[in-house]
Amino acid sequence: MATTTEITLPGTTFRSPPVSVPIPIPPRDDDDDDDEDQCAKAQKRTRVRDRALA
Repeated sequence: MATTTEITLPGTTFRSPPVSVPIPIPPRDDDDDDDEDQCAKAQKRTRVRDRALA
């Protein structure tokens, strides 16, 4: 049996939808290459910036 929650505010009534709504979970990437890519790019950017400041 689906339960609904009622929240009553002055002048309004909010009724939540049934709680049995599935929340889609995006599939997790198992390859972490992207993270390493991002890290390498960040390090390269830092080196370029340091060279520009030197």
